[in-house]
Amino acid sequence: MSTSIDLLAQKGFPPGILNSLKKDGITHLLDPQVEAVIGFDLLGSEDLLIALPTSCGKTLIGELAGVGTALRGRRAVFSVPLKAIAREKYETFERRYSEYGLRVRLATGEFTEHLKDLSQGSFDIAVVIHEKLKHLILQNPNFLSGIGVVVLDELQGVSEENRGPNLEFLLGLLKNHRPRVRRVGLAGKLSSTDPLVEDFEGRVLSTHSRPVDLHEGIVLANDSLAETALSEYGLGLPIGEGKICIYRSHNSQLVDATRLPVSEFGDEEEGTFLNLAAGLAHAGETVLVFLSTRREAEQAALFLSESTSLRNQPPTEEEIESIRETKLASALRNGVAYHHADCSAHTRSLVEEWFRSGQVRILCCTSTLAQGVNLPAHNVLIHPYVWNRHGLQGELTLLEESIVRNMAGRAGRLGLEEGQGRALLVAHSEREWDLYRSLYWTDF
Repeated sequence: MSTSIDLLAQKGFPPGILNSLKKDGITHLLDPQVEAVIGFDLLGSEDLLIALPTSCGKTLIGELAGVGTALRGRRAVFSVPLKAIAREKYETFERRYSEYGLRVRLATGEFTEHLKDLSQGSFDIAVVIHEKLKHLILQNPNFLSGIGVVVLDELQGVSEENRGPNLEFLLGLLKNHRPRVRRVGLAGKLSSTDPLVEDFEGRVLSTHSRPVDLHEGIVLANDSLAETALSEYGLGLPIGEGKICIYRSHNSQLVDATRLPVSEFGDEEEGTFLNLAAGLAHAGETVLVFLSTRREAEQAALFLSESTSLRNQPPTEEEIESIRETKLASALRNGVAYHHADCSAHTRSLVEEWFRSGQVRILCCTSTLAQGVNLPAHNVLIHPYVWNRHGLQGELTLLEESIVRNMAGRAGRLGLEEGQGRALLVAHSEREWDLYRSLYWTDF
């Protein structure tokens, strides 16, 4: 169900703002967005935590809370975890709201041109990264004067070992300025017992269902493992060719089995992960491949570009000429690319554009791409390990559930992919099969 965006006129959003949103393709509100606007008094004074699965529209809810506050004469701050997300959001707000007269500013560790405006309060909407917001508050006690709302994105990061302490400290800083400064937190789906829900001390808007269903699957790398897994759920052997995938529907929580296509190259079992990426791409679907390190992302992209020939129209030579990374340019000619923080902003932007258009069918990346950058795919393949360094040594550890959920959320997003999306892990042993379910299928 959806409702015309003209509903926002009842909350004081002027025609100029509504027309700008419509020009960007936003013509209707989803049910959770309507609930936030009407049932949760989006422009009221109470703190809100918006905890929704991907594709339910929580980003727009946060945007409307901030813009609506700015329209009422109080400044709004949007705080996000990464520079790339901040830049994308700043450009979006500039496009949508600057013509109306709202002053949009940006501050990250690298971009400092607007810092003077921020310190003097010469803005209506500011986009910052979490770390920068913390410093602005600590360095300038008056920074929060005149600010009506702070919208904090990716708040599920509070539970993560690396980002959690900083986010928790920032939430505490803002809590000290209530009710003058309102907090609107955006997070993925959370359980009712999640510490963030219990500690936030505001109203919580949550739902389980996604507008576009997500099949959360585990692909079994060999026949004996597949037989064990199928019997465990009382499932029959799916007809056709390809690897067995046992999946659960995000919306219904029902478990079923299917076969997914794999391309034949290299060691069939050990290479299942990349064979699967190639097989799905050959079937005409886009694939995001999340890997542990930047080096692994590059190596996987180069290997796939050399091992398989995709039947799609890659970027032209003229387009590829603007890419300075020689290895990446080579992979792009076969419709494959990689994306990580070492790539220039120009390169990342082009790669994202080509992936959205289908000119790049397989994109190998690191976990940073899961945090807020609007880059959906039909399939997300996740290698759920990360290398943790301890001095000169290190160890491979499994990714936290919140990180894997963020990655999975790139699949099957509303308006960009039809049908359902797939988020896939590959199990090579009974231990991995049991481990992945216990860690990542936590709603059972």
